[in-house]
Amino acid sequence: MNQIVVLIMQHAEELLRHGGYWLIAIVSAVEALPLLGSIIPGHTIVILGGFFARLGILNIYLVMLAATVGAIIGDVTGFYVGRRYGMDMLISWGRFFLIKEEHIQKAKAALHRHTGKAIIFGRFNPVTRAFIPFLAGAGDVHVRKFWLYDSIGSIIWAVGSVGAGYIFGASYSLVAHAIGRFTAMGVVIGLLVAFAYYFINKQRHIFGKYDFHILVVCLASLYLFFQSIEDVISSRPFMAAIDVEVNLLMDRLHGIGAAAVAFSSWITTAEVISFIFSPTTFGIGALLLIGGFVHTKRWQNVYISLTAYPIGLLFDVLLKNAIARARPVNMIVPLSDYAFPSGHAVAAGLFFTLIVYFFTRYIKSPTLREFFILANVLMIIIICLARVYLNVHWMSDVIAGSMFGVFWATFSILTVRYVEGLTRGRGARKIS
Repeated sequence: MNQIVVLIMQHAEELLRHGGYWLIAIVSAVEALPLLGSIIPGHTIVILGGFFARLGILNIYLVMLAATVGAIIGDVTGFYVGRRYGMDMLISWGRFFLIKEEHIQKAKAALHRHTGKAIIFGRFNPVTRAFIPFLAGAGDVHVRKFWLYDSIGSIIWAVGSVGAGYIFGASYSLVAHAIGRFTAMGVVIGLLVAFAYYFINKQRHIFGKYDFHILVVCLASLYLFFQSIEDVISSRPFMAAIDVEVNLLMDRLHGIGAAAVAFSSWITTAEVISFIFSPTTFGIGALLLIGGFVHTKRWQNVYISLTAYPIGLLFDVLLKNAIARARPVNMIVPLSDYAFPSGHAVAAGLFFTLIVYFFTRYIKSPTLREFFILANVLMIIIICLARVYLNVHWMSDVIAGSMFGVFWATFSILTVRYVEGLTRGRGARKIS
């Protein structure tokens, strides 16, 4: 593995070792607060703490302790806030945090019927976790009774959640040994994205049918991108032979005797394609799109564009310098930067994926809609092939670049849709 990649991973592990326990404690506490707790994914982070404990980055007992202490602190805080402000606080501020009346009533009913069980097992339910301590305080549950049941519930919740993450980490280790560390990492991230999508949509009903298609594309491109990274850093890469064969084939095509003149026109065409559809050109196109969306007040499209394009290209630069893969020595157009992933492919994947998302919904004819999508996919392929034809990239460079572009564009769409759903509630626009 490239030394820069190793260095980055070491720093990430050190950051987790020093700050991971504090993060787990803080999110466990905040998740139990009556308002903020409804939008904080604290449970997921606690499970991840168990996952990193299995990988040897964190200590499992300290993770359990941090989660337990954080949960108790958050619950006790919620309890005393409820005792001080009562139900008026939820009624006044709940709508700003998407707290539904049915969630409050469900928590109140459970607390009224079985106080002890509600305090213990309410922590395991994402709907009641942020309300039970507050309602216990507002309902004048005795403080000693609350402390007893809450401590029991917090310990069981912390141990069970961390244990689940630990077991998941054991499975990850087996998978990573079989398919590679980076591929397994892509699978884990994909599972987290899919779980987040399911959980968010179940609780908030933010996403529509069209968004599910975006999720599928997002997960597929994410897997292929991480598989490409695994292949590049592997000591026995699968794509290496294909990269060399394609590169040599292009080299032979460039210099076949009398036919070389004909192929020179193809070289010129590839150079023109590379020049016209460069990351800079796509950047100008993205700015024009953003300007048009601002003019028509399509703010969702503005936020998606700003999230996808500049950040995606920044990641491309970081990845290039982290992996530091050399370009082919037989380049027709001399370039001095690194090859993996292809910046042209990243920019094309980003731009044309966004074009499909922004405009496909307005095409009424199914045939024209499919043709439009196909045309955009073909544009990505043509740009990638032009870079390979010029021998400035290996085939795996453009595959990884285009997949990363598609992944980041679709991930940005889902993220902005989620944030919009949080700020606008159930009335946020759905794409069916």
